[in-house]
Amino acid sequence: MNSRNNHSWATRCLTTTLLAGASLVVIGCASGPTNHEKNVASAEQRWKDARGGLLLQAAQRQFDAGDLQQSTKTLDDAINYDPSNAKLHLLSARISMEKGLLERSFRQLELAWSLSEKLSEIPYYQGVIQQRWQNYDLARDYYIKAGELEADNVAYLMAAAEMDLALKQNQAALDRLLARVDYFDQNAGIRVAVADIYRMLQDYDKAISYYRQAVLLDPESFTTIEQLANTLMLAERFGEAIGVYEQLLVNDKFASRDDLKQTLATCYVRSGQLAKARKLYEAMRQANAHDVSAWVGLGDVAMKQQDLVTAMRVANRLQNLAPDQHEGFLLAGLCYHQRQDHARAAAMFNRAMALMPQSCEPAILLGLSLQQSGKLEAAAQAYAEAIRRQPQDQRARQLLERLAQVTP
Repeated sequence: MNSRNNHSWATRCLTTTLLAGASLVVIGCASGPTNHEKNVASAEQRWKDARGGLLLQAAQRQFDAGDLQQSTKTLDDAINYDPSNAKLHLLSARISMEKGLLERSFRQLELAWSLSEKLSEIPYYQGVIQQRWQNYDLARDYYIKAGELEADNVAYLMAAAEMDLALKQNQAALDRLLARVDYFDQNAGIRVAVADIYRMLQDYDKAISYYRQAVLLDPESFTTIEQLANTLMLAERFGEAIGVYEQLLVNDKFASRDDLKQTLATCYVRSGQLAKARKLYEAMRQANAHDVSAWVGLGDVAMKQQDLVTAMRVANRLQNLAPDQHEGFLLAGLCYHQRQDHARAAAMFNRAMALMPQSCEPAILLGLSLQQSGKLEAAAQAYAEAIRRQPQDQRARQLLERLAQVTP
Protein backbone atom coordinates (compact mmCIF):
# COMPACT_ATOMS: atom_id res chain seq x y z
CA MET A 1 0.00 0.00 0.00
CA ASN A 2 2.73 2.36 0.89
CA SER A 3 4.64 1.18 -2.10
CA ARG A 4 1.61 1.82 -4.38
CA ASN A 5 1.06 5.23 -2.83
CA ASN A 6 4.72 6.13 -3.27
CA HIS A 7 4.60 5.03 -6.90
CA SER A 8 1.44 7.08 -7.46
CA TRP A 9 3.00 10.11 -5.84
CA ALA A 10 6.14 9.74 -7.93
CA THR A 11 4.05 9.41 -11.05
CA ARG A 12 2.15 12.56 -10.23
CA CYS A 13 5.41 14.42 -9.63
CA LEU A 14 6.86 13.25 -12.93
CA THR A 15 3.67 14.17 -14.75
CA THR A 16 3.70 17.61 -13.19
CA THR A 17 7.33 18.10 -14.14
CA LEU A 18 6.72 17.00 -17.71
CA LEU A 19 3.72 19.28 -18.01
CA ALA A 20 5.71 22.20 -16.64
CA GLY A 21 8.50 21.46 -19.06
CA ALA A 22 6.04 21.17 -21.88
CA SER A 23 4.53 24.51 -21.02
CA LEU A 24 7.97 26.07 -21.08
CA VAL A 25 8.58 24.53 -24.44
CA VAL A 26 5.25 25.86 -25.68
CA ILE A 27 6.01 29.31 -24.30
CA GLY A 28 9.47 29.17 -25.81
CA CYS A 29 8.05 28.18 -29.16
CA ALA A 30 5.52 30.99 -28.96
CA SER A 31 8.19 33.66 -28.24
CA GLY A 32 10.81 32.23 -30.60
CA PRO A 33 9.23 33.33 -33.87
CA THR A 34 8.77 36.84 -32.50
CA ASN A 35 12.47 37.21 -31.76
CA HIS A 36 13.29 35.58 -35.04
CA GLU A 37 11.07 37.99 -36.91
CA LYS A 38 12.75 40.90 -35.14
CA ASN A 39 16.17 39.58 -36.09
CA VAL A 40 15.08 39.05 -39.68
CA ALA A 41 13.59 42.56 -39.83
CA SER A 42 16.75 44.03 -38.37
CA ALA A 43 18.89 42.15 -40.86
CA GLU A 44 16.68 43.26 -43.70
CA GLN A 45 16.95 46.89 -42.57
CA ARG A 46 20.73 46.63 -42.34
CA TRP A 47 20.81 45.16 -45.82
CA LYS A 48 18.46 47.85 -47.05
CA ASP A 49 20.61 50.59 -45.51
CA ALA A 50 23.74 49.10 -47.01
CA ARG A 51 22.12 48.66 -50.40
CA GLY A 52 20.65 52.16 -50.30
CA GLY A 53 24.02 53.57 -49.30
CA LEU A 54 25.74 51.87 -52.22
CA LEU A 55 23.14 53.16 -54.64
CA LEU A 56 23.44 56.64 -53.15
CA GLN A 57 27.21 56.60 -53.61
CA ALA A 58 26.81 55.47 -57.21
CA ALA A 59 24.24 58.18 -57.90
CA GLN A 60 26.47 60.79 -56.24
CA ARG A 61 29.42 59.81 -58.43
CA GLN A 62 27.24 60.04 -61.53
CA PHE A 63 25.92 63.43 -60.38
CA ASP A 64 29.44 64.74 -59.72
CA ALA A 65 30.47 63.56 -63.20
CA GLY A 66 27.57 65.51 -64.71
CA ASP A 67 25.63 62.44 -65.83
CA LEU A 68 22.25 63.61 -64.54
CA GLN A 69 20.28 61.09 -66.57
CA GLN A 70 22.05 58.04 -65.18
CA SER A 71 22.12 59.53 -61.70
CA THR A 72 18.34 60.01 -61.85
CA LYS A 73 17.85 56.41 -62.95
CA THR A 74 20.02 55.11 -60.11
CA LEU A 75 18.16 57.25 -57.60
CA ASP A 76 14.76 56.10 -58.85
CA ASP A 77 15.83 52.50 -58.31
CA ALA A 78 17.19 53.36 -54.87
CA ILE A 79 14.04 55.25 -53.80
CA ASN A 80 11.82 52.40 -54.95
CA TYR A 81 13.96 50.08 -52.86
CA ASP A 82 14.23 52.38 -49.81
CA PRO A 83 11.72 55.27 -49.98
CA SER A 84 12.40 56.36 -46.39
CA ASN A 85 16.03 57.37 -47.05
CA ALA A 86 16.11 61.17 -46.81
CA LYS A 87 19.54 61.41 -48.45
CA LEU A 88 18.20 59.84 -51.63
CA HIS A 89 15.46 62.46 -51.88
CA LEU A 90 17.99 65.19 -51.12
CA LEU A 91 20.21 64.18 -54.03
CA SER A 92 17.17 63.81 -56.25
CA ALA A 93 16.23 67.40 -55.34
CA ARG A 94 19.71 68.60 -56.29
CA ILE A 95 19.38 66.96 -59.69
CA SER A 96 16.05 68.69 -60.23
CA MET A 97 17.69 71.96 -59.23
CA GLU A 98 20.46 71.41 -61.79
CA LYS A 99 17.78 70.88 -64.42
CA GLY A 100 16.08 74.13 -63.42
CA LEU A 101 13.04 72.37 -61.99
CA LEU A 102 12.91 74.47 -58.87
CA GLU A 103 9.31 73.75 -57.86
CA ARG A 104 9.90 70.03 -58.08
CA SER A 105 13.20 70.33 -56.27
CA PHE A 106 11.60 72.24 -53.41
CA ARG A 107 8.89 69.57 -53.01
CA GLN A 108 11.54 66.86 -52.93
CA LEU A 109 13.42 68.78 -50.26
CA GLU A 110 10.25 69.08 -48.20
CA LEU A 111 9.80 65.31 -48.44
CA ALA A 112 13.43 64.76 -47.42
CA TRP A 113 12.91 67.08 -44.43
CA SER A 114 9.82 65.11 -43.37
CA LEU A 115 12.01 62.00 -43.28
CA SER A 116 14.95 63.58 -41.45
CA GLU A 117 15.30 66.93 -39.72
CA LYS A 118 18.99 66.44 -39.07
CA LEU A 119 20.45 66.98 -42.53
CA SER A 120 21.70 70.55 -42.71
CA GLU A 121 21.93 70.39 -46.50
CA ILE A 122 18.15 70.22 -46.80
CA PRO A 123 17.41 73.74 -45.47
CA TYR A 124 20.54 75.00 -47.19
CA TYR A 125 19.29 73.99 -50.65
CA GLN A 126 15.82 75.23 -49.74
CA GLY A 127 17.52 78.55 -49.12
CA VAL A 128 19.29 78.35 -52.48
CA ILE A 129 15.95 77.90 -54.24
CA GLN A 130 14.33 80.75 -52.33
CA GLN A 131 17.32 82.92 -53.24
CA ARG A 132 16.83 82.10 -56.93
CA TRP A 133 13.20 83.08 -56.51
CA GLN A 134 14.50 86.33 -54.95
CA ASN A 135 12.74 85.60 -51.67
CA TYR A 136 15.79 86.80 -49.78
CA ASP A 137 14.19 86.94 -46.35
CA LEU A 138 12.96 83.33 -46.62
CA ALA A 139 16.31 82.24 -48.02
CA ARG A 140 18.06 83.80 -45.03
CA ASP A 141 15.78 81.90 -42.64
CA TYR A 142 16.66 78.61 -44.30
CA TYR A 143 20.38 79.40 -44.25
CA ILE A 144 20.15 80.24 -40.55
CA LYS A 145 18.37 76.93 -39.92
CA ALA A 146 21.13 75.09 -41.79
CA GLY A 147 23.71 76.88 -39.65
CA GLU A 148 21.92 75.84 -36.48
CA LEU A 149 22.14 72.21 -37.57
CA GLU A 150 25.80 72.50 -38.55
CA ALA A 151 27.39 75.39 -36.71
CA ASP A 152 30.88 74.62 -38.02
CA ASN A 153 29.90 75.17 -41.65
CA VAL A 154 30.98 78.71 -42.45
CA ALA A 155 29.27 78.57 -45.86
CA TYR A 156 25.85 78.66 -44.20
CA LEU A 157 26.83 81.70 -42.14
CA MET A 158 28.14 83.54 -45.18
CA ALA A 159 25.05 82.65 -47.20
CA ALA A 160 22.84 84.20 -44.51
CA ALA A 161 25.03 87.33 -44.53
CA GLU A 162 24.74 87.47 -48.32
CA MET A 163 20.97 87.62 -47.94
CA ASP A 164 21.35 90.49 -45.46
CA LEU A 165 23.25 92.34 -48.18
CA ALA A 166 20.62 91.48 -50.78
CA LEU A 167 18.04 93.01 -48.44
CA LYS A 168 20.22 96.17 -48.16
CA GLN A 169 20.92 95.37 -44.50
CA ASN A 170 24.68 95.89 -44.67
CA GLN A 171 25.18 96.47 -40.96
CA ALA A 172 23.20 93.31 -40.12
CA ALA A 173 25.44 91.31 -42.44
CA LEU A 174 28.54 92.79 -40.86
CA ASP A 175 27.30 92.10 -37.33
CA ARG A 176 26.41 88.52 -38.25
CA LEU A 177 29.90 87.84 -39.57
CA LEU A 178 31.78 89.68 -36.83
CA ALA A 179 29.95 87.64 -34.19
CA ARG A 180 31.58 84.49 -35.58
CA VAL A 181 34.82 85.67 -37.11
CA ASP A 182 36.91 84.72 -34.08
CA TYR A 183 35.29 81.28 -33.97
CA PHE A 184 36.44 80.63 -37.53
CA ASP A 185 39.93 81.79 -36.64
CA GLN A 186 41.63 79.94 -39.53
CA ASN A 187 39.12 80.80 -42.23
CA ALA A 188 40.18 83.37 -44.80
CA GLY A 189 36.83 83.54 -46.58
CA ILE A 190 34.90 85.06 -43.70
CA ARG A 191 37.55 87.75 -43.34
CA VAL A 192 37.30 88.57 -47.02
CA ALA A 193 33.52 88.88 -46.60
CA VAL A 194 33.94 91.22 -43.63
CA ALA A 195 36.48 93.29 -45.56
CA ASP A 196 34.15 93.51 -48.56
CA ILE A 197 31.38 94.94 -46.38
CA TYR A 198 33.70 97.45 -44.71
CA ARG A 199 34.80 98.56 -48.19
CA MET A 200 31.14 98.97 -49.21
CA LEU A 201 30.70 101.12 -46.10
CA GLN A 202 33.82 103.08 -47.17
CA ASP A 203 35.62 102.14 -43.95
CA TYR A 204 38.78 101.42 -45.90
CA ASP A 205 41.16 101.07 -42.97
CA LYS A 206 39.15 98.24 -41.40
CA ALA A 207 38.68 96.64 -44.79
CA ILE A 208 42.45 96.68 -45.32
CA SER A 209 42.98 95.11 -41.91
CA TYR A 210 40.71 92.16 -42.67
CA TYR A 211 42.09 91.70 -46.20
CA ARG A 212 45.56 91.49 -44.68
CA GLN A 213 44.36 88.84 -42.21
CA ALA A 214 42.87 86.86 -45.07
CA VAL A 215 46.10 87.05 -47.07
CA LEU A 216 48.06 85.75 -44.08
CA LEU A 217 45.70 82.77 -43.82
CA ASP A 218 45.64 82.14 -47.57
CA PRO A 219 48.74 83.69 -49.16
CA GLU A 220 48.05 81.98 -52.50
CA SER A 221 44.73 83.79 -52.98
CA PHE A 222 45.79 86.40 -55.50
CA THR A 223 42.20 87.57 -55.83
CA THR A 224 42.30 88.67 -52.19
CA ILE A 225 45.69 90.30 -52.73
CA GLU A 226 44.22 92.27 -55.62
CA GLN A 227 41.27 93.34 -53.45
CA LEU A 228 43.76 94.49 -50.82
CA ALA A 229 45.67 96.52 -53.41
CA ASN A 230 42.53 98.12 -54.79
CA THR A 231 41.35 99.08 -51.31
CA LEU A 232 44.73 100.62 -50.49
CA MET A 233 44.28 102.64 -53.67
CA LEU A 234 40.81 103.77 -52.56
CA ALA A 235 42.24 104.74 -49.19
CA GLU A 236 44.91 106.79 -51.03
CA ARG A 237 47.63 104.78 -49.33
CA PHE A 238 49.55 104.78 -52.58
CA GLY A 239 52.92 103.74 -51.20
CA GLU A 240 51.47 100.56 -49.69
CA ALA A 241 49.39 99.90 -52.79
CA ILE A 242 52.49 100.07 -54.97
CA GLY A 243 54.14 97.22 -53.06
CA VAL A 244 51.07 94.99 -53.41
CA TYR A 245 50.56 95.71 -57.12
CA GLU A 246 54.24 95.03 -57.78
CA GLN A 247 53.87 91.73 -55.91
CA LEU A 248 50.93 90.80 -58.13
CA LEU A 249 52.64 91.68 -61.40
CA VAL A 250 55.58 89.43 -60.58
CA ASN A 251 53.19 86.47 -60.73
CA ASP A 252 52.78 84.91 -64.18
CA LYS A 253 48.98 84.96 -63.92
CA PHE A 254 48.97 88.74 -63.56
CA ALA A 255 52.03 89.76 -65.57
CA SER A 256 49.93 90.50 -68.65
CA ARG A 257 47.21 92.45 -66.82
CA ASP A 258 47.38 95.93 -68.37
CA ASP A 259 44.71 97.22 -66.01
CA LEU A 260 46.94 96.43 -63.03
CA LYS A 261 49.90 98.09 -64.73
CA GLN A 262 47.76 101.14 -65.39
CA THR A 263 46.69 101.31 -61.76
CA LEU A 264 50.26 100.82 -60.56
CA ALA A 265 51.39 103.66 -62.83
CA THR A 266 48.63 105.85 -61.36
CA CYS A 267 49.93 105.03 -57.88
CA TYR A 268 53.43 106.04 -59.00
CA VAL A 269 52.07 109.36 -60.25
CA ARG A 270 49.99 110.00 -57.12
CA SER A 271 52.99 109.27 -54.90
CA GLY A 272 55.28 111.56 -56.95
CA GLN A 273 57.31 108.77 -58.57
CA LEU A 274 57.01 110.17 -62.08
CA ALA A 275 60.10 108.44 -63.48
CA LYS A 276 58.76 105.00 -62.53
CA ALA A 277 55.34 105.86 -63.94
CA ARG A 278 56.87 106.99 -67.23
CA LYS A 279 59.00 103.86 -67.50
CA LEU A 280 55.95 101.67 -66.97
CA TYR A 281 53.84 103.58 -69.50
CA GLU A 282 56.67 103.37 -72.03
CA ALA A 283 56.86 99.60 -71.52
CA MET A 284 53.10 99.28 -72.00
CA ARG A 285 53.24 101.43 -75.14
CA GLN A 286 56.09 99.37 -76.59
CA ALA A 287 54.25 96.13 -75.85
CA ASN A 288 51.11 97.45 -77.58
CA ALA A 289 51.47 100.48 -79.81
CA HIS A 290 47.68 100.81 -79.98
CA ASP A 291 47.13 100.95 -76.21
CA VAL A 292 45.35 104.29 -75.90
CA SER A 293 45.39 104.27 -72.09
CA ALA A 294 49.18 103.84 -72.07
CA TRP A 295 49.60 106.78 -74.44
CA VAL A 296 47.25 108.91 -72.33
CA GLY A 297 49.21 108.06 -69.17
CA LEU A 298 52.51 108.82 -70.86
CA GLY A 299 51.19 112.19 -72.04
CA ASP A 300 49.98 113.06 -68.54
CA VAL A 301 53.37 112.24 -67.01
CA ALA A 302 55.19 114.18 -69.74
CA MET A 303 53.08 117.26 -68.97
CA LYS A 304 53.81 116.92 -65.25
CA GLN A 305 57.53 116.73 -66.10
CA GLN A 306 57.16 119.80 -68.37
CA ASP A 307 58.37 117.67 -71.28
CA LEU A 308 56.29 119.42 -73.95
CA VAL A 309 58.08 117.72 -76.83
CA THR A 310 57.06 114.25 -75.68
CA ALA A 311 53.61 115.49 -74.69
CA MET A 312 52.97 116.92 -78.16
CA ARG A 313 54.25 113.75 -79.81
CA VAL A 314 51.83 111.74 -77.65
CA ALA A 315 48.97 114.14 -78.47
CA ASN A 316 49.50 113.70 -82.19
CA ARG A 317 49.65 109.94 -81.79
CA LEU A 318 46.42 109.91 -79.79
CA GLN A 319 44.62 112.01 -82.40
CA ASN A 320 45.55 109.40 -85.00
CA LEU A 321 44.77 106.40 -82.78
CA ALA A 322 41.52 107.66 -81.33
CA PRO A 323 40.15 110.59 -83.36
CA ASP A 324 36.75 110.21 -81.71
CA GLN A 325 38.17 110.60 -78.21
CA HIS A 326 39.02 113.87 -76.53
CA GLU A 327 42.35 113.01 -74.89
CA GLY A 328 44.64 113.80 -77.84
CA PHE A 329 43.01 117.17 -78.54
CA LEU A 330 42.91 118.18 -74.87
CA LEU A 331 46.59 117.30 -74.45
CA ALA A 332 47.55 119.20 -77.60
CA GLY A 333 45.59 122.21 -76.36
CA LEU A 334 47.51 122.14 -73.07
CA CYS A 335 50.82 121.98 -74.95
CA TYR A 336 49.91 124.95 -77.17
CA HIS A 337 48.65 126.81 -74.11
CA GLN A 338 52.00 126.29 -72.38
CA ARG A 339 53.74 127.60 -75.49
CA GLN A 340 51.50 130.69 -75.49
CA ASP A 341 50.08 129.65 -78.86
CA HIS A 342 46.54 130.56 -77.83
CA ALA A 343 44.92 130.36 -81.25
CA ARG A 344 45.93 126.74 -81.73
CA ALA A 345 45.15 125.98 -78.11
CA ALA A 346 41.61 127.37 -78.55
CA ALA A 347 41.11 125.22 -81.66
CA MET A 348 42.14 122.07 -79.79
CA PHE A 349 39.98 122.91 -76.78
CA ASN A 350 37.00 123.53 -79.04
CA ARG A 351 37.48 120.09 -80.58
CA ALA A 352 37.75 118.52 -77.13
CA MET A 353 34.55 120.31 -76.05
CA ALA A 354 32.67 118.70 -78.91
CA LEU A 355 33.94 115.25 -77.96
CA MET A 356 33.13 115.56 -74.24
CA PRO A 357 29.83 117.47 -74.11
CA GLN A 358 29.13 116.78 -70.43
CA SER A 359 32.45 118.04 -69.09
CA CYS A 360 33.23 121.60 -68.11
CA GLU A 361 37.00 121.04 -68.25
CA PRO A 362 37.68 121.92 -71.92
CA ALA A 363 35.33 124.90 -71.70
CA ILE A 364 37.28 126.30 -68.73
CA LEU A 365 40.59 125.75 -70.53
CA LEU A 366 39.18 127.40 -73.65
CA GLY A 367 38.08 130.38 -71.57
CA LEU A 368 41.55 130.73 -70.02
CA SER A 369 43.22 130.56 -73.41
CA LEU A 370 40.85 133.11 -74.91
CA GLN A 371 41.22 135.40 -71.92
CA GLN A 372 45.00 135.36 -72.14
CA SER A 373 44.81 136.19 -75.84
CA GLY A 374 42.61 139.19 -74.98
CA LYS A 375 39.34 137.81 -76.31
CA LEU A 376 37.39 138.58 -73.17
CA GLU A 377 33.87 138.35 -74.53
CA ALA A 378 34.59 134.94 -76.08
CA ALA A 379 36.21 133.87 -72.80
CA ALA A 380 33.09 134.87 -70.86
CA GLN A 381 30.99 132.77 -73.23
CA ALA A 382 33.29 129.80 -72.66
CA TYR A 383 32.99 130.16 -68.86
CA ALA A 384 29.22 130.43 -69.19
CA GLU A 385 29.19 127.21 -71.21
CA ALA A 386 31.23 125.51 -68.48
CA ILE A 387 28.66 126.62 -65.89
CA ARG A 388 25.84 125.36 -68.06
CA ARG A 389 27.49 121.97 -68.34
CA GLN A 390 28.30 121.58 -64.66
CA PRO A 391 26.51 124.16 -62.50
CA GLN A 392 28.03 122.81 -59.30
CA ASP A 393 31.62 123.46 -60.43
CA GLN A 394 32.77 126.70 -58.78
CA ARG A 395 35.88 127.26 -60.88
CA ALA A 396 34.02 128.61 -63.88
CA ARG A 397 31.88 130.88 -61.70
CA GLN A 398 34.93 132.34 -60.00
CA LEU A 399 36.72 132.87 -63.33
CA LEU A 400 33.64 134.54 -64.80
CA GLU A 401 33.31 136.85 -61.77
CA ARG A 402 36.98 137.86 -61.99
CA LEU A 403 36.64 138.46 -65.71
CA ALA A 404 33.64 140.71 -65.10
CA GLN A 405 35.71 142.81 -62.68
CA VAL A 406 38.36 143.55 -65.29
CA THR A 407 36.05 143.90 -68.27
CA PRO A 408 35.49 147.57 -69.18
